[in-house]
Amino acid sequence: PGYYAPVLDDLRLNGLPGIPCRKCHADDLMIEAVRGEPCDMVVPVGSLCDAQRAHICVPLTLGLNDNRLCQLFCPGGTVWPFAKPYFWELGPRLLSSRDSDDPDDEDTFRPTIVKCEPLVACGPRNRCNSGYEGEACTRCEPNHYRDKMDHLCLPCDEMQMYGLLVMVAVGVLLVLGSFLFSLVYLKILADPVFKA
Repeated sequence: PGYYAPVLDDLRLNGLPGIPCRKCHADDLMIEAVRGEPCDMVVPVGSLCDAQRAHICVPLTLGLNDNRLCQLFCPGGTVWPFAKPYFWELGPRLLSSRDSDDPDDEDTFRPTIVKCEPLVACGPRNRCNSGYEGEACTRCEPNHYRDKMDHLCLPCDEMQMYGLLVMVAVGVLLVLGSFLFSLVYLKILADPVFKA
């Protein structure tokens, strides 16, 4: 655990065995601790990104206090890494293409990670938490709305549903009123009795 195979199979789902693994605790796969969850104080410090759901920080340099938060869980072997809560794994990104002259040369890939906004939108393994949907959980589910202050998706309550019904009713009345007005207007223009 804590490492991944950078060369993928033909379906780009799993790594190939026999290729040297890369560490999930590389600098470009970790970030500084997120707001309110500093390393050492709230988030435990480990040596590998091997905790599946819990957040863990790993030092960039052993012996120094330069801890970074793991964005991925790497189960090891040929299994491609999974995003941890707060993050979304967009899929493998090509790092280098094979050299056509060398049959042993392979395409190498690395995970592409984005931080979710808001953080609570994303659960582990690219799953959205309740109230969120879409890639990186950027959209609110039906019957939810985005709060303007903290950008959370909150469920609609009864008052919002009544407001929606009132707006629909007003819209229908406006359409019907416009239609009736246009009928009367056209009748006045077309009828010679009204013209005189």
